[in-house]
Amino acid sequence: MTRSKAVIKAEGCLCAARDIGSDKAAAVYEKIIFELNNMSDYMFNRLKSQLAD
Repeated sequence: MTRSKAVIKAEGCLCAARDIGSDKAAAVYEKIIFELNNMSDYMFNRLKSQLAD
């Protein structure tokens, strides 16, 4: 998965969290989207490889 696809998935999860009225989950997904948008592709791939191990 690429960083841009991860942003799209997180945005979908944010919409779902807002639909069910979960403010805490929405806040988490907003932070995830913020971090993904400010992260380079290199750092995303590094994080992804660290978590795969």
